Amino acid sequence: MAKKDYYFILGIDPSASQKAIKSAYRQLALKYHPDHNPQNAKAADRFKLIREAYDVLSNADAKRNYDFDYQPRQAQPKRPAAKKKATKTTKRPAAGARKKNLRYNVFVTLEDVARGVEKTIRYIRTVDGEKETIQLNVKIPKGAYHQQRLKVTNFGAEAGDLFVIVHLQNHPLFQVDGLNISVNVPINYLQAAEGATVEVPTLTGVRRIKLRSCDFDNLQYELRGQGLPDLNTGQKGDLVVYCFIEHPKRLNPHQKNALQKALSSWPQGDMMQEYQSYLS
Repeated sequence: MAKKDYYFILGIDPSASQKAIKSAYRQLALKYHPDHNPQNAKAADRFKLIREAYDVLSNADAKRNYDFDYQPRQAQPKRPAAKKKATKTTKRPAAGARKKNLRYNVFVTLEDVARGVEKTIRYIRTVDGEKETIQLNVKIPKGAYHQQRLKVTNFGAEAGDLFVIVHLQNHPLFQVDGLNISVNVPINYLQAAEGATVEVPTLTGVRRIKLRSCDFDNLQYELRGQGLPDLNTGQKGDLVVYCFIEHPKRLNPHQKNALQKALSSWPQGDMMQEYQSYLS
């Protein structure tokens, strides 16, 4: 049975430091924690995988055993391969040389996919029995998808080709659903009550949205065209913003006193008024 790719699950490179591993885990744990995703079975399952990956990669002995025969996830192409031109002329293989394709894994972020990016890669190949180091600039197009294969003709070993495999890293904040992305944004009760303006991250920078005053039952907002671009048409998906009220774990005496004063002028809804009337 193939091993789970814990590096892929945490969205990090196999060379990541312990600090980077811990940071990736904390960000993903915040994103998928069951407390922030109530009644969401998929998020709960994802959180278990994230915890499992961290438990292994954060332990030196367990990580060493895992890395011994680690293999990245295998690419399964879903769309026609795109041809990319190399930026450097190198030695050409002799006629009749045995063709051998090569593979290179490149890791990109959602921000890279949103705007397109050029990655410099270096690898060693064999031509006519001699090893040579190749450096190429490979363009990752807007809308590139996870495990997409980019074909660079004649840059494999001998007469073969080079296939650059795109690996889309997990984002610390955004979840992906096709071209649409979503983000969980913590707010406090007062912001929801007064309809405050809050800052929301997007792939192109921070945007501001105004909350609907006292609309506690519907804290979902959509930002049109702030999702990922389609590889072929360039049309962009949307960003869905899920605001959730983050409750305090505890209150100090000063905070309790301030809340008691606020309760004296806090408005009562119809249900509370009816309930109080019944009690009296």
